[in-house]
Amino acid sequence: MNTRELPTPNEGATPFPARQELADIIQRNILSRRSVRTFKPVALPEESLERLLKAGNSAPSAGGLQSRKFIPVTHHDDIQFIIEYIFSARVRQNKELFRNVPCILLMCANIATATQRYKRGRLYAIQDATLAGQNIMLMAHALGIGSCWIGQIRERKLVQRFNIGSDYKLIGLIALGYQTDV
Repeated sequence: MNTRELPTPNEGATPFPARQELADIIQRNILSRRSVRTFKPVALPEESLERLLKAGNSAPSAGGLQSRKFIPVTHHDDIQFIIEYIFSARVRQNKELFRNVPCILLMCANIATATQRYKRGRLYAIQDATLAGQNIMLMAHALGIGSCWIGQIRERKLVQRFNIGSDYKLIGLIALGYQTDV
């Protein structure tokens, strides 16, 4: 195929104009998403949380292993524990930013499952979980829900508190909720 030629859609595939419209919508969603750190104290509807988790589980996965796990944390005391624990003394001001967040997802990579199949399984499991996180954050934005990836974590006490098994590695958190008016 000449590199200047575009492949024709498969038989029964959506015609190009509709695909272009969808591509435009997806691009607007990607380009307009921003990290949200101030939240209204409003719980996420269960249906929205389910849609976010479904989006995460639909992300690409090495060998189809789905070597990831998401733990939604919605109980106020657990959220406050996370906020208190993850921020070190030099970034204490960040605690105020996440004060009202109604949900934090713990993003875990299933290292054990992935390393049973692949020599580089640890890397693949971490990639699987981060790809899922991106899907979750883009779906959240599409639903009008703010999100923020929190990679600055100290995992030891979080692993203990939320019973994250030794097969898993906590790789990050996603704060989710409705943004306060700015």
